[in-house]
Amino acid sequence: MSARAEELNYLQPYIASIQTIRDKITGIDYTDKKRTIEKISSTFSNTKQPIYKLVLDEKPISRNNNLIVGYCCQTCGTCQEITLTLFMRKVNKGTKRCAACVNQDDKKCQTHSEFMTGKIVAQSNWIPRETTKHK
Repeated sequence: MSARAEELNYLQPYIASIQTIRDKITGIDYTDKKRTIEKISSTFSNTKQPIYKLVLDEKPISRNNNLIVGYCCQTCGTCQEITLTLFMRKVNKGTKRCAACVNQDDKKCQTHSEFMTGKIVAQSNWIPRETTKHK
C-alpha cells in the first residue's frame, strides 16, 4: 500500500465523523461544502513540520477561526460539538476517543487517583480545605 493510501485510510474515519461545521458567531453553516484534511506546512513555521488542516472548498482553514465542528465519536458514537482547533488537535495526535470516553476509562481514573494520593498530596504542603481560613 502506498503512503498516500495509508494516509487516506488514517484520515477517512475523522472526515466521516464530521456531522456539521458552522461559524459560532455568524451561524453560517459550512456542512455542505467540500471538505478534506491535508497535511500542510506553514510558511511561518520554525520547524517546517507539516500538520493536518481542514480544507473547505480548496481553502485551508487556519487556527484562528470561529468554526465549531459537530462530530460523532469513533469509539462510543456520542455526538458532540467542539472547536475546529480541538478537532484538528485530535487528528494530529491520532486520538480516537472523545472526552466522555477518556473520562469513563476506569484504568485512567485509578491511575490518576493513585498519582494524586501517592505523590502530590502526600509529598507536598497540602492543607485540607476545612482548616483553611480566608479573611
